[in-house]
Amino acid sequence: MEARNRRARVQFSFGGVPADRWCELSFALTWADNEKTGGIPDAIRLGFDFQTGDGVSLDLPAVAGLMRGRIDPFSIDVAGPAAPGGKFAQVRVAFRLPADAERVELTVRSWRNTAPFEIATPRLRPLPQPPAEAEVLPASQLLDSEPQWETWGVVPGGGLTVRGQLFCAAPAPDMAFARIVYRDAQGRALPRPYAGTLEAEGVGAFIMLPTDRRVRRFTLRLDPPAGASTVDIGFQARGRSDIRRILPYEVSLDDGLPAATEDDGLVLLGRLAELSAASASDSRGLLAAFVDETALSAAPFVQTDLAGWLAGGLGTVADGRLRLAGHEDWPLPEMLDWQEDPFGCGLWRARYHALGWLLSLPEDGERKSLARAVALALSWQAATPRADVDDEDRYGARTTAIRLEVLLQLLARALKAGLPAGKSAGLLAEIVRHARFVAEALGDNLIGEARERLHAAAALAVVAAALPRLPLAGPWRCMALNHIDWSMIQLFAEPAMPSVGSSHLHFEALAVGLALQGVLAALPDTEGLRRRMALPLGRAIATAVALTDPDGCLAPFGETAGGAEHLPILRDLIARCGRDVMAEPAVAEMLAARASAPRVLDRQAGLVTARHRNGHDWAYFAARFGASDAKGHEDCGSFVYAAKGIRWISDPGGIDVRGDGAPGSYFRSAAAHNILRPLGAAGVSGCGWLAAEVALEGASAFLVDSNVHGTFHYHRRLFLLLDDLSGIAVFDRLTGIEPGVDIAAEGFLHLGPGVAGVLVAANVGLALAGNSRLQIVLQARKGALNGVSFICGQEAGPGGEQGFLSGACGEKEPANVLRYSVSGKSEVTAGVLIATGDAARRRLAECLGDPRLTMQLEMPFGAMA
Repeated sequence: MEARNRRARVQFSFGGVPADRWCELSFALTWADNEKTGGIPDAIRLGFDFQTGDGVSLDLPAVAGLMRGRIDPFSIDVAGPAAPGGKFAQVRVAFRLPADAERVELTVRSWRNTAPFEIATPRLRPLPQPPAEAEVLPASQLLDSEPQWETWGVVPGGGLTVRGQLFCAAPAPDMAFARIVYRDAQGRALPRPYAGTLEAEGVGAFIMLPTDRRVRRFTLRLDPPAGASTVDIGFQARGRSDIRRILPYEVSLDDGLPAATEDDGLVLLGRLAELSAASASDSRGLLAAFVDETALSAAPFVQTDLAGWLAGGLGTVADGRLRLAGHEDWPLPEMLDWQEDPFGCGLWRARYHALGWLLSLPEDGERKSLARAVALALSWQAATPRADVDDEDRYGARTTAIRLEVLLQLLARALKAGLPAGKSAGLLAEIVRHARFVAEALGDNLIGEARERLHAAAALAVVAAALPRLPLAGPWRCMALNHIDWSMIQLFAEPAMPSVGSSHLHFEALAVGLALQGVLAALPDTEGLRRRMALPLGRAIATAVALTDPDGCLAPFGETAGGAEHLPILRDLIARCGRDVMAEPAVAEMLAARASAPRVLDRQAGLVTARHRNGHDWAYFAARFGASDAKGHEDCGSFVYAAKGIRWISDPGGIDVRGDGAPGSYFRSAAAHNILRPLGAAGVSGCGWLAAEVALEGASAFLVDSNVHGTFHYHRRLFLLLDDLSGIAVFDRLTGIEPGVDIAAEGFLHLGPGVAGVLVAANVGLALAGNSRLQIVLQARKGALNGVSFICGQEAGPGGEQGFLSGACGEKEPANVLRYSVSGKSEVTAGVLIATGDAARRRLAECLGDPRLTMQLEMPFGAMA
């Protein structure tokens, strides 16, 4: 493979694959001696295309273990050499094959590599499998004999193209169709016949959908009649056909605006005036035609309302210095070229280009500062004339959503302050440019993650509520509402929350969903959507409450905005926006049950939490064993523990920060979580599942099996909790799939901020915080312990650091980590007893010897699929 040539690629085909199974792809990789991408997380890119037997690609919204790709349907990155001169590597990645996949097309792409590399012996093998469950296609919709209606906006003289995919359990011709109804601006149905449609009594206008094969794509090319403002599309099946439609799908809106008009704001607004038959041509007239100042000043916002929860906030400017993303103050130059990157930090760049910090310039409505804020916003547009979906620093979904709301607020302030009409018109043109970009990215299905789509759809809904006179506001509103609906299904359907990814990111999506309630209330015809959102949001609220510790903070698993107190944010959002959600009786019942339960075990989400309070002292435990994600958070089985109000055992967490060597990148490694990992066999994406639950006297135990150690090892983790949480024990059993192999593994236990660690005996450590102490006793029940040490803030080159936690903005903060090693033949079982005192330690030891527990720990592993 050539160096840095994104057109250089090699492809492999795997046929007869075991659908609906976790699999591991492995191959040997040989780097060149002069390769310089050591430590870079995306040196090589792997692309995946899942197909049926006849070569039809599956248009899936998600595949566990992989990320949605731009070039390939799904992708995952391979890091550069682990160390300088590290020439050979065994690449192993895992993912869950979709239920309908019969073939996998693998593409290995040259990406950031600085020299040619070689790959050999690619293999696709099954992993140990969780118990069989009925497969439900992610974000799919079952069609039945009643139409499933959706409304889309259209532009006068423009068309609409809808592209999607159907899954047919029993293929047969003419088993599904789409009903079509065009309506005018008052919602009245326009008379038929419609171009390109068929007619039938009792059905009206319709278009047949192809159902003659198990997987079929469909395309609806709609040509609206004169006077049409919206089109209702009702997807329907004949009889009891088992046909599913995959969501989201592509909807391309022809708005009649050529891309060239975006470079000139007045030309862009002038073309909009032509669409709406407005006679305005100058800045003042265009503003009067398109802006309702009352609606703009009363517009509800989402991102700025949630700014306090952003890592580092939106940023502020004081005394000519910019404070942003948790970094030290930076002198703001008088002139900006928008290429500034003083800290080499992806988070800083994203917040910088979000422009939220501009809102702090015009304090107390000062006209001069407001004029400068507007000038800076317009200079950003001049430096970035064209939107690029691949430019994540400038056009990431949340970054764009924040910037859109900032532009709207600057427009409202500029109009109120009477700034020159040309400046306000420039802001309006920039809002239109951004909204068109968001609508196109959503419509073309370019935003892979449902959470990111929710951000983008929320921004489009805010624009539609703030500027209802814009001729594109109606189509944007429809686009936003449909994608909000689909994203909520994918994010908060019962089996989805939060089985993949971070509890923090799901909380972020929950916060956006609640904040959206206020936006939807300002838009017409949204009552049905708000009712459909109520129960999923309520379920997510109950899960978030169960996951928080008694201080109201979420456990730092996965992507983490550190330091946030989540429950106060949740209470505030519910008070302001969530009254309709809380009015649902089922939500109130769920919330009461979760909030009062001392222990919550969510098998589907792969979460267990426990709380105990005794006066002012409190204790808390949380463990995550759901599916690990594609970003490298190898945290399946990681846990946190607090007692006496002290966070003794933490998880480094970390936030998603782009760029090589950027803060936070290290914390996406296995050694940054409280897990046991085999030496020389890096973890892979996978999942854990509850193998057994054991009730003991004054204690309870949970046993979790996982496949995150790939095709070489079976793995089981035991969590033993005393009822008062005065102590816990965590043990791992690791068995070689091939008999007789030598096994060596290392475990990690990360102490919380400000907690010191010291060894007092060969296998005994103490954690110290103030006048409190925690006993940590290491044991090997099978195999031998080979070494125990505390490490703090040890730098060892890219990817080799030990003893750090992640700060609120992804920066590394030195902390103590206990590291222990264990080895044996064929099988090892080792772990830690963690106790607040001698009595708790003795109780844990007694429970560990209980035959009811040892029998479950030693029971045979499930067979390979």
